[in-house]
Amino acid sequence: WVGKSLAKPRAHRIAQDGPQGSERPFTDDEVVSLLNSDVDDDLKDFMRIAALSGMRLEEIGQLRVSDCEEGMFSVTRGKTPASVRAIPIHSALESLVRRRIGRKGRSDYLFPNLRATGWDDNRTMALSKRFGYLRKRIGVDDKREGARRSKVNFHSFRRWFATKAEEAG
Repeated sequence: WVGKSLAKPRAHRIAQDGPQGSERPFTDDEVVSLLNSDVDDDLKDFMRIAALSGMRLEEIGQLRVSDCEEGMFSVTRGKTPASVRAIPIHSALESLVRRRIGRKGRSDYLFPNLRATGWDDNRTMALSKRFGYLRKRIGVDDKREGARRSKVNFHSFRRWFATKAEEAG
């Protein structure tokens, strides 16, 4: 966290709670509902890692065994140059990471069942769709009248993590 700061508030011309307003973090109750839902192991583990690391969906999908050493996640490929970073592995994720590593080689993916798709070799497109179906099925949705999509999505775990970090000081 050294050298990091909170974003400066900006004036907005759009009503934040309106259909064109910003996407939002999950509420604590929404996070509990998602983490306690009946889903496959890949999606369950993705949600836990996202909630306790603030990592983006594709950053998690790109993790290799060698990126999970010495108590740190090493993000080596990301959306922006600032995405390349080391993130402490939360103590509540240690057993999950150990289980996922198992007897895999250092160059193996932490989530080997994902398939690269598209021009950018995105490994998480199908998982993202599964998450969207789950979210709607269990009622974690915030689609406003006139809006194209919900105010919550997988990235809302990242927003929730940032909110919790700010609240913790």
